[in-house]
Amino acid sequence: MAGVGHVDVSGVRFELPDGRVLLDDVSFRVGEGARDLLRSRS
Repeated sequence: MAGVGHVDVSGVRFELPDGRVLLDDVSFRVGEGARDLLRSRS
């Protein structure tokens, strides 16, 4: 029996060059076979 795969991401923080915080302590899990996307405009 094959195991179930996933990716856990936790504690993500992203700041702009001017110091503004866009993401703080973000966490998520992507299950096997799933597709997720984090996207923002540049």
